Amino acid sequence: MRGALGLRLSRRRPYYEPPPDHLVRFGFRAIAALARPPLRLTQVEGLSLLWLFPPWSRMLARLPDWAAERLLRVAFRVGRAVPRWADVVVIRAEKSR
Repeated sequence: MRGALGLRLSRRRPYYEPPPDHLVRFGFRAIAALARPPLRLTQVEGLSLLWLFPPWSRMLARLPDWAAERLLRVAFRVGRAVPRWADVVVIRAEKSR
């Protein structure tokens, strides 16, 4: 499809790495530190696990559907339970009273 549209895949960086000008990366501690006074951290939730692990999709494709689905559910649960391991972390903060 890319060839038909005349688009080339960049060889400078892997597809799963965003360009440096597209987003700011933070570690878990830096994200949690954003909620300092006058804000109060009320919720931290991980949304995914292993999403940016390159062999992940190939490994899932080799598994039977039921096993891939079970593995995805486990990875999702672990990401939610241990946000500092998750690929995506959402924080909720409220203004301190």
